[in-house]
Amino acid sequence: MSNMNPRVKKLWLKALRSGKYKRATKRLKADAGYCCLGVLCDLYIKSKDGKTNKAKWDNDIFKSCAINREDAFLPQEVQKWAGLGSFCPVLSNGISLCHINDFECENKRKGFKWVADLIEKGL
Repeated sequence: MSNMNPRVKKLWLKALRSGKYKRATKRLKADAGYCCLGVLCDLYIKSKDGKTNKAKWDNDIFKSCAINREDAFLPQEVQKWAGLGSFCPVLSNGISLCHINDFECENKRKGFKWVADLIEKGL
């Protein structure tokens, strides 16, 4: 299990289950929607709204997190806020959330509610 901030985890699970976010792949945020990590980033931005000009989608903290794929991984600021120690958290079953969002959801025709259940049990 991780040392994820329990308050942030609760917000994240609620957001994933809300139906307000459409799922996208291979990017934190795309025109079509968000990856599960992008939802967490959006919550980070909303938590900082009005408190800092650093928390915007077009800011460098999100542009600087590209590693071989544009905007695919959590920036360090979001990792720290959420209490996660990785740019792509791994569940207790050994599978990364990046893989789950981009491949498992497609193969199993599952959505964010399923991802939230996995995060709740395994992170």
